[in-house]
Amino acid sequence: MLIKFLKWTEKYTKTNMLYVAKSNFWLVSGRAISIILGFGLTVAFANLLPPEKFGVYKYIVATAGIISAFSLNGMGAALLRAIGNGKKNVIPGCFKESVYWSLPASIIAIIGGIYYLFQANFELGFSFIVIGVTNPLLTNLAISKVFFVAVGNFKLNFLLSSLRSLTQIASIVLVLILSKNILLIVATYFIVGLIVNYIIYIYSLKILSVKPDKEYVEETVNYSKHLSLLGGVQLILNQLDQILMWHFVGPSALATYAMSFGPVKELRTVGENINSMIFPKFANKTTEKLIHLLSFRVRQLFFIYVPILIIYLFSAPFLFKFFFPQYIDAVFYSQLLATVIILQPRAVLDLLILARGDIVDRYNITIPSQIIKIILFLVLIPLYGLIGGIIANILFEIAVALVMGFAYRKFIKKNKLR
Repeated sequence: MLIKFLKWTEKYTKTNMLYVAKSNFWLVSGRAISIILGFGLTVAFANLLPPEKFGVYKYIVATAGIISAFSLNGMGAALLRAIGNGKKNVIPGCFKESVYWSLPASIIAIIGGIYYLFQANFELGFSFIVIGVTNPLLTNLAISKVFFVAVGNFKLNFLLSSLRSLTQIASIVLVLILSKNILLIVATYFIVGLIVNYIIYIYSLKILSVKPDKEYVEETVNYSKHLSLLGGVQLILNQLDQILMWHFVGPSALATYAMSFGPVKELRTVGENINSMIFPKFANKTTEKLIHLLSFRVRQLFFIYVPILIIYLFSAPFLFKFFFPQYIDAVFYSQLLATVIILQPRAVLDLLILARGDIVDRYNITIPSQIIKIILFLVLIPLYGLIGGIIANILFEIAVALVMGFAYRKFIKKNKLR
């Protein structure tokens, strides 16, 4: 009866509902585990670590994000496309190339750590050295996150993702319970992450029966370079607000700022389940068919996000009072940030362009939006501090939606002319 019902709904959803039901079970389960574990870690930080120390931790992690930007950070997306097209044997060659590209930034991180040690700042000094040593492998082993999404094996992707998250988060929480030492927390975050990701990477190659082959490696690496140039800018700018907050307002304000984003980041990822399901389908369809379905998918996501937003706006005060009592002043900021989740359906448009491998369109979207982001952060955070950062993020999300909508209209026009 359930199968008949799913079949019946297909004429309204324009979707293979049997595929959705089977895939979505594991995707929803994975998202639920991720939210629970992420929320648990946030609660642990909020209640076991003073805001000042949490601000220091966030600054270190933000700096690590900037360091990882100077690598082939687009390799995961490039492999998602390659594996989806049946070219799984490029993985080892691409991984090796990515490690080489990560070395210069790691060396700079180690030099920065040595500088801080000479300044008698042992907390930041040793933390930067840990980042520099682990970065080449840790950053690139993370490409295993896309392997089973690309082939549509959502069950195994769920199991491995859960193992990865559970191991790393449980280790950090244990350290938080036993110690408030930032260096120990940072070392646990990076070293445990490195070990777990290495084991999963090796296991994934075995399950996929990967046989190293140089064919298509150069093509995939070149594509990843373009994505990395764009992604690197995005990675840096994704951390820029936290770096500016640290320098202009201080670690306590940075802690409040980060806590405001905590629940909102999880809300924004609801649509990732749908994106993960449709990408394997996107990779094999003509552009004309994808354009036909796209507006429908965007509307579907919009009607998912609206009730989620309403529920969060009403529940946020109770959520923070019960779980994050040190950060009650973050409620209003979090509610403001949550309003832009109704713009998240735009991710489907980006997914289309990624699947088509159109670099020009990605540049047309990324460059203008990131310029806007730089201006907003550099102006509003130094002038208005915490609230300036919140407003800058909201204005940026609106700007990205407008830029992406404009690029999409050009994309449709270009493909209709072919």
